[in-house]
Amino acid sequence: MHNNSAPHSDAQNAANIGSQSTEHPVTVNTTGNTTGTPHTGFTNTTGIPSTDSTNATGDPSKDTTSDESRRAQAVAEIAAAKNAIRTARMAAAEADAVSKAVINLNDKRLQLSELSTDAALELLRVNTMPYQKLMTYYRCAIMEVETKFKVLNEELSLSYERNPIESIKGRIKTPESIFRKMRQKDIPVSIETVEEHINDIAGIRIICSFIDDIYTIAESFLMQDDVTLIAIKDYIKNPKPGGYRSLHLIISIPIFLQNEKRNMKVEVQLRTIAMDFWASLEHKIRYKKHIPENEAALLARELLECADQSAALDEKMQVIKNRLKHLGETT
Repeated sequence: MHNNSAPHSDAQNAANIGSQSTEHPVTVNTTGNTTGTPHTGFTNTTGIPSTDSTNATGDPSKDTTSDESRRAQAVAEIAAAKNAIRTARMAAAEADAVSKAVINLNDKRLQLSELSTDAALELLRVNTMPYQKLMTYYRCAIMEVETKFKVLNEELSLSYERNPIESIKGRIKTPESIFRKMRQKDIPVSIETVEEHINDIAGIRIICSFIDDIYTIAESFLMQDDVTLIAIKDYIKNPKPGGYRSLHLIISIPIFLQNEKRNMKVEVQLRTIAMDFWASLEHKIRYKKHIPENEAALLARELLECADQSAALDEKMQVIKNRLKHLGETT
């Protein structure tokens, strides 16, 4: 026997099917029934609650609450999805901004005052290829200069009966040191300006036995036709106020690459063993230390005294060497 209630819509039937417990499956009967078995197509008169939004008891509160809960959950899921999309778009925009900043780094000529040191370093690291190529060129220049001094040392050992060069040390300035110097000079951040304005990115240190060896080797080196002297600073004859002594040469030298010849700048420092001993220890004592003013003044005086003693030792050793050389010539 069929009841005459109007059937629900297909959409409501589908919703009701989804609401049934998986523990008690039911059979959908599109013609209705009088068995008391719950179904999803029509209402029934058995007194057994149906899963429809209305039933014979006239109490829709249970199903209404369930519908509201599902709607609230759906709204929450939609809101979460929108937040996820918004976050993804913001991340993409930030990534795009960083990418554009890197691509336009050389064109924009960003001033150091606009960037923190960490931000500037990060931009430089991201823009690795031009920077790495430039550092490779500087390493090649150091190799060229090292070879020249090794050849001079080998040749002069024949006439000196000793090697006037004790050691040769090369180094490339760190990114931190480069940016610190650029900040001091207020130089725009670009690969071109680094190469143009910073003269000591590539450095080579020549440690000699005696003071006169320094000037002999420097003169022979500068006489070579592919070495161009840019600047010279003689801190041996004119020491720095703190006591530092060394002969500095800024030179340009060609390097021969696969498809080009390129002139690179190198700073050459020539020192005696005593000068290098003092300078190395002075750097280790002072480097990145926050010293109180009263202690700093006392430390400066003591380091200057050590520098004077080191200079006196160099001069005394030079006198002894000259006397022995003179004795050798007269015997």
